[in-house]
Amino acid sequence: MPQTDPAATRHRILAVVVTVVCHLLFLLLLWMLQLRSDHPSPKPTEVLVAVNVGNVASASGEVEPGGTPEPAETPSEEATPQPAPSAPAPPLPPKTTPAPPAPRPVTQPLQTQQHEESQRVEATRRAEAERQAQAKAEAARRAAEALEAARRAESQRIKGAVSGAFGKQAGQAGSQGTAASGAGNQGDPNGSPSSYALSGRKIISNGGALVSPHVQRAVEGNVRVRIIVDGSGSVIRATIAPGTNVADPSVRAAALEAARKTRFNAVPGSDEQEGSITYHFKIRA
Repeated sequence: MPQTDPAATRHRILAVVVTVVCHLLFLLLLWMLQLRSDHPSPKPTEVLVAVNVGNVASASGEVEPGGTPEPAETPSEEATPQPAPSAPAPPLPPKTTPAPPAPRPVTQPLQTQQHEESQRVEATRRAEAERQAQAKAEAARRAAEALEAARRAESQRIKGAVSGAFGKQAGQAGSQGTAASGAGNQGDPNGSPSSYALSGRKIISNGGALVSPHVQRAVEGNVRVRIIVDGSGSVIRATIAPGTNVADPSVRAAALEAARKTRFNAVPGSDEQEGSITYHFKIRA
């Protein structure tokens, strides 16, 4: 009996196995192709655009817009029966989010009849207060004017009385006199010639003459003194006035002192009166 080669045996077995495997793979491929051919792929969905061409009869077509409905697929005999659908569950109510509360509009206070009445009363009260204030101001102004008029009238009456008492008109001075003649209501023939101007008044001191200033040195010139006389006739103020050409302080002081010592006649109820006294110095050493 011939001996077999072990390697050749293995080669034959391997060839048989490879052949069987190839046949099995080929059969499997055919089976898969057969399964695919039984279920053809669905047709692509056609997209139709509806065009409105009018409402006339000639513009209507046989097919309504929206596409041709596809035929329903018939269930295959091999398909497994599906269980009957159960009743649909009732839909749940949608959850609604509560809207935020709307802001309250700012409302103006209602104008009631009572409120309007109070406003009218307030306006009337203010108008009355303003009218009373204006009336008081007008009355005060008239009273001030009346008082001023009365004061002026009294002053004019007093001036007229003074002028009538001495036979002189207002604003005029009496006879001043001279040192040489001694005539008039003032002046001293033995002293320094001086004069004064004071409407309606006369000197009642020093025998009706001006008081002479006491000067111990030689001086020549004029010293004019402004005087203020009250109702009693006293000189209450005396100051050096323009027109003075003597610069010596001692002479000026003597003139002021002499003016203050001079006294005029009294006029009861009269206001302060302004005048002047002029001292003429001509004293040689």
